[in-house]
Amino acid sequence: MTYASVATGYRAGVIQDGGAATEPENSTSYEIGYKVDFNRMRLNAAAFFMEYDNLIRSGYDEDENQIVNSNVAGAEISGVELELTWLVGQSGVLDVSGGYLDAQYTDYIVDNGGYGDNNTPILDDNGEPTGLYDLAGNTLPQSPEFTVNFGFRWDFELQSSTLTPRINVSYIDDVYFRDQNENSAEINNVIDDVQQTGRYYGNPAGQDAHAKVNLGLMYDSGDNWTVDLFVNNATDEMTKSSASVDNNTAAGFPGRYAAPRTAGVRFSANF
Repeated sequence: MTYASVATGYRAGVIQDGGAATEPENSTSYEIGYKVDFNRMRLNAAAFFMEYDNLIRSGYDEDENQIVNSNVAGAEISGVELELTWLVGQSGVLDVSGGYLDAQYTDYIVDNGGYGDNNTPILDDNGEPTGLYDLAGNTLPQSPEFTVNFGFRWDFELQSSTLTPRINVSYIDDVYFRDQNENSAEINNVIDDVQQTGRYYGNPAGQDAHAKVNLGLMYDSGDNWTVDLFVNNATDEMTKSSASVDNNTAAGFPGRYAAPRTAGVRFSANF
């Protein structure tokens, strides 16, 4: 099957304190795709392009002494996604998927260049800084360029039950958590009453590329109940899902971390 689609959407504007309002945030998306079954495989492929205008962002207004919402940006997102399912032998299933994503701001003027030195100040006609920065070309937050997911399981048929080991490996490219895409930040935290100094280089308000491994073993009794043993994040990768810019550490800005290595047992019954 081959398909194509065009869709439009919006996020409603905001009415805030003082009667100020924003325009709706609008988007238009285009997608083409192909789905096919052949032999013991299934392939799904899609390419897409999305265009946003009047993106709504929140920021602190010193004159109003409050957080305000404004239509400040435009963005374009394009990418490709592939999914492959392969029935291996009589009992195995291999799932492989991946994606490429290019998500960039097309125009975005801000008064905060962030903590790095990668955002060039906007100058006036006399070559003096205006206090504004142009983030056009920066990557949208939570938008990894490459993602890959690999999964495999095999059913071992026993006398009247089934034992199924499985493995899943996922890879996620670098992500930013802030529009500024900082490339460095001064270290300004205190550890054991000692002020830390220096500068962190890399991706302080984001997460570097990483891979995670999940393992499992399920026993299906064939009599309406199952037992599932699992180990998620088997290599115990420490990864952040968000960042706070209150103080920078030698490992980047602190933030909320995803779960560490986690093991457990699930029991389910049908009745």
